[in-house]
Amino acid sequence: MSVDKIKTEKSVPNYETLIDDGMKVLSKDEYLQGKPVALTLVSKTNVVAYGTIVDVNGAGKLLHGVPLPMNCMRVSVDEAVEKSALLPFPIPNECDTVGDAIGTHVSCPAHLVVMKDEKPQRKKIVEKKSNPVLPSNVPRSLHILYCYDKRGLKIPGKHISMFLDHDLFDDEYELLVDLEDITPFYLLEPISANCIVVYMWILFKKMKKDNKVKKFRFMNPHTISVMPYVSKLDENEKIEHLNSWASVLVDRLSGAARNQLVLVPYNVGCHWILTVIDPYVEVVYLLDSLSHRNRYEDWKYGPRQPDAKQCGYYLMRFMKEIVEENAASDKDSLSSIFMKTVYSNEEIDEVRSEWAECVCKTLCFVLFLTPISVVPLVALVVFGLYELGFPKVTRE
Repeated sequence: MSVDKIKTEKSVPNYETLIDDGMKVLSKDEYLQGKPVALTLVSKTNVVAYGTIVDVNGAGKLLHGVPLPMNCMRVSVDEAVEKSALLPFPIPNECDTVGDAIGTHVSCPAHLVVMKDEKPQRKKIVEKKSNPVLPSNVPRSLHILYCYDKRGLKIPGKHISMFLDHDLFDDEYELLVDLEDITPFYLLEPISANCIVVYMWILFKKMKKDNKVKKFRFMNPHTISVMPYVSKLDENEKIEHLNSWASVLVDRLSGAARNQLVLVPYNVGCHWILTVIDPYVEVVYLLDSLSHRNRYEDWKYGPRQPDAKQCGYYLMRFMKEIVEENAASDKDSLSSIFMKTVYSNEEIDEVRSEWAECVCKTLCFVLFLTPISVVPLVALVVFGLYELGFPKVTRE
């Protein structure tokens, strides 16, 4: 056997891994989910894209409404090396090439999925990145919050406690925001349901100020979104969970007033979408930043995200424009709002800045409990002085 053949023979490893917590055995599926991989065609030396494993064993599961083929993995396409390369399993009338599939999920034969640390060496143009760890163009208030995150929340168990208005979800609600929420938000990585809830609170306070509370109603994403453990339940347990989620959603819809839209953020598993419902006229709209996944034209609304990471930020922007533009339930109203094909960096940074300022204002109530070096910076953000350029803080 030649040396080259030995180097390229390995693909996805077939083993179990032990962890210290009670010597729990992780199956291959659990170990590989979320791992970065290289996608190849024909042979393992022909890398056409890079992505992330979403589901190792896709047998019997649906992807874009079609059952996954046998011995295939569900993989998100994050970066294309050869955009014109044909997909092994094209998505009818939507995606035929690797370039079309950026930001969505595809089926890929398991033997052509190569772990990134085992991928074959191939020549590739290396783009220079000025600051690969901390971006230099983040909103100022978000940078301050990130600095606080590193100093004040690095100890396990530390968090920012936010008590939300009772009327937001018709319930007393305390939200705990920690470094696992703030750090991805700063780095423009996929965000948690906590981040979505914070922005819903921001919009709700604007609605109260503008007398729009009777126009819109929010659904708590924590109560209905897909949780990682659900896929491991048996069929009866899954049905029980689905019935529970349906009951919660029905209760929320039944409390809506006439001509009031219900905004329902939902995580379908590694992807955020926004459903807009008018329960009185039985109208439902789906705003999906990966809109090419939908087969029906009537369900295609909203700009499309440029990568596989920004769905949460696009969802927040969707809600912002619906509330601020005073959208109605008719199709023409939503169509007139979402005319763009993509949001600019400035439009995404606007919602990120609003989010950071809200969390910073919450911190003003606990300034004396924060590290002393962070207190003045948080206070400046709270009172709006930092946005005016005072003081000048060097980014780390």
